[in-house]
Amino acid sequence: MSNDFATNKYKMYRDSGEKIKKFFKSNSFQDNEREKLEDPKSLSFALSEIQNNPEWKKQLSQNNLFTNWVEVVGKEIAEHSAPISLFEGLLSIQTSSTAWSVQLNLMKEELLKTIQKSEAGVLVEELKITPPRSKSWKKGLLSTRDAKGVRDTYI
Repeated sequence: MSNDFATNKYKMYRDSGEKIKKFFKSNSFQDNEREKLEDPKSLSFALSEIQNNPEWKKQLSQNNLFTNWVEVVGKEIAEHSAPISLFEGLLSIQTSSTAWSVQLNLMKEELLKTIQKSEAGVLVEELKITPPRSKSWKKGLLSTRDAKGVRDTYI
């Protein structure tokens, strides 16, 4: 039974490959109008194709924002914040303390304009500023399911 299945799959793949070859060898394509698929491309041609890809440009712009964070927002803000992610125009920024989170939320509009002025911040449409993550009491050897955490021993 399994031998029949494997044989049928092999024949299906073999036949589909032959159909593709027949399609490319047909008279609908003229040899001088199309390039051979087997011809290698130069490295400079391949790199220029990658650079001209819009998705590549978007990713490069995002990476420039993350690597040039100090130049984009300034030294003082960069010391206490870091970009976490950029997804669909929403830039998530995590701060070093709650106080910095509150301060940056108060000046969110100014910060957004500053980021958008830079070449790397063109993709940013909105900011989400979060404080540092607090310590989780839900993990560990002595934790129990559905417990409140540290307070679960008190009445």
